[in-house]
Parts: sequence; C-alpha cells; structure tokens
Amino acid sequence: MLKISRLVLNGDHLLYFIGLGISEKGLSIEALEILRRVDTVFLELYTSIIPDFKLDWLENMLGRKIRVVDREDLEERGGEDILREAKVADVALLTPGDPFIATTHIVLRIEAERRNIKTRIIHSSSIITAAFSSCGLQVYKMGRIVTITIPEPKVGYRPITPYLVLKENLERGLHTLFLLEIRAESGEFLTIPKALELLEDMDRRVGEESIVDDNTLVVGLARVGTPNEYIAAGSLSELKDIEFGPPPYSLIIPGVLHPIEEEALTTLFDCKLEVIEGWRERVKSVLKNT
Repeated sequence: MLKISRLVLNGDHLLYFIGLGISEKGLSIEALEILRRVDTVFLELYTSIIPDFKLDWLENMLGRKIRVVDREDLEERGGEDILREAKVADVALLTPGDPFIATTHIVLRIEAERRNIKTRIIHSSSIITAAFSSCGLQVYKMGRIVTITIPEPKVGYRPITPYLVLKENLERGLHTLFLLEIRAESGEFLTIPKALELLEDMDRRVGEESIVDDNTLVVGLARVGTPNEYIAAGSLSELKDIEFGPPPYSLIIPGVLHPIEEEALTTLFDCKLEVIEGWRERVKSVLKNT
C-alpha cells in the first residue's frame, strides 16, 4: 500500500533533519527559526568537513547549547539518545551538506517513523550540485557518483570501483564526480594529487585501454561554496602539481562536453584548449568502442 507523508497534528513532536550546507553560514532562515524553537539540537560532523565551522559561533547565534554526536552514537547505537528525546520533545539533528546525501542518516529516519515519531527534512546545499554549478559543467550530464577512499595496503584494501564507474560513465558520455574520503574524527583526508595517483594505479591494474593518464582532463575542487574555494581545470599531470589547500575536496572527469562547458573551463579556469581538444578525441574513442 502506498504510504503518504502524514500531516503533523498539534501536540505531535517532530524530529527534524536539518542540513548545514557546505559553508559555515549555509543554514536557511527556516532552519534557523526551527533550531531556535526546538527543545534539543544534536549535531554530527563526522560525515564531512565544513570549512571554518565553529561550534561556539553557532551556539552563540542560536542562543543555546548544542549536543555533538559521533559515529558511535548514530551508527553503533542507532541514534538511541536522539530517538528517546524525540519521543517526548521536538528535536533537530544537524548534518553537513544536505541531510540524506550521507546515507547513514536515512536509517535513523526509518527507525523514527517505525516508532511513530514524525520527521521532517530541511534541505540545504550539497557538493553534489554545487560542484557542477561552480565549474560550469551541466548537472543533467552527471553520471554515477563514486567515492575514492583512503587506501589501506596493510589489509589489502585497494578497490578499483572508482575506475570502473568512470569507465561506465564515459561509455555513456557522462561526467563523473568523485568524492574524496574524509575521516573527520581522525583528521585524515584524501588529497586531490593522491586521488589522481590512485586513479592512475587503478587504470594500470585493470590493464585495458588507458583512460587515466597524464593527458586526462580533470577538474579539481576544494572548499566549494566558501569564500576561499579553489577550482582548477587542466590535464592530470598539471593538477598533480597544484597545492589545493585544506579540505574538503572533490574531482570531476568530464564526459562529452558541450561547447558552452568547454568555454566555461577555458574562460573561468584558464584550462588549455589543447587539453580539452585532446580529451574530446579520447572520449569519442571510448564512445566509438562501446
């Protein structure tokens, strides 16, 4: 049977999932009104990094204390403290970006609804859309998204999934967005040059016709949506030599480029025309061999 979202009746308590966005001042006016009104505010910061974010600044702006929760609270203990509180009071959980881009939080929402706790989402900006709009590429040509993880050679963890996703997207002429892993709790993060080295290594291990090499067209993005965002477009060899500054980071390897997309990369980010022209022919070759 189709389940339709229920109206919240007077007297019902709500669990709000609120996105912080991708910058320190990314909260909407509606989000601020709710955060000042609810009984308890929880905050998680382990799924991503928000540049220059300061907890005390947010607490001062809201005029209240915020309870920080970690991976153990939400994933190992299932958000039990939040659910117990939401049963008797209005509660908000703040998350980086848009609330359910990090898939871990949908489990909490499902469990809340199972316990007859009403839920509501307050959306915010996400790197998924901001990455494309920031660099001038068309979001409707976005293919499957994939994360490049921090390798763990001691346990033999060297996945090739990001390369396979790239190949699949290129065979359809689509752009590939790579999210670079962040382990916020331990302060570990994957840099753009290291991620490019990993993609090259995956290409070599697969052993088919090369897709990722020094001439691959790449867009590197750091701190998108903040006043000090940094975006560079060029060949893989060029981007490996760039210092992008602090995280978070992401990468895009384009598929078939529209002339306006090409113009955006050359005009906005000084991407060399010969790099784009060379990549255009490489993508045509991939499509031809599909």
